[in-house]
Amino acid sequence: MGRLALLGFCVIACLFLVGSGVAASTKGSGVPNAVVSQTAVVGQQVVNADIRPSTGNPPISQAQAEALAAKQVSGAADALHTSAQYVEITLRSSDGKVFSRVQAHPVWLVTFEGVGYTPSRGGEASCSCDNIYARSNTVVALDARTGALVTLYGTDDSTP
Repeated sequence: MGRLALLGFCVIACLFLVGSGVAASTKGSGVPNAVVSQTAVVGQQVVNADIRPSTGNPPISQAQAEALAAKQVSGAADALHTSAQYVEITLRSSDGKVFSRVQAHPVWLVTFEGVGYTPSRGGEASCSCDNIYARSNTVVALDARTGALVTLYGTDDSTP
């Protein structure tokens, strides 16, 4: 019963913070070039994805990006919703350093909502700890100039 009471308190506290504007997000704020941060999992590394809207017309079209991204994701056809955004992405590790050399990279960010992300462990046998890194959505970042895969990650956040 103690855990249930604690959970209820946390939910009420979060609703209060969001309602009061203390925990406001930049999503949909209308602020040009506002950076939205997403917690993401790349492989078995938890990172922050800093996402900034990009402008212009990249050589790869949105339709091409969606088709290329679908080839990278098993079960892409089962997505509840697929969306693509032309953005600049920077990945940062928990210490704030740029992760995997992805910094201000112009990409098509294609989100497959409802397509679970479970990182591959290569040839190793899976263990019960794998669920720690599982996420409810899979996101593919494709280079906006070439269509090459930049990274693939999982997140529980909806499209930024």
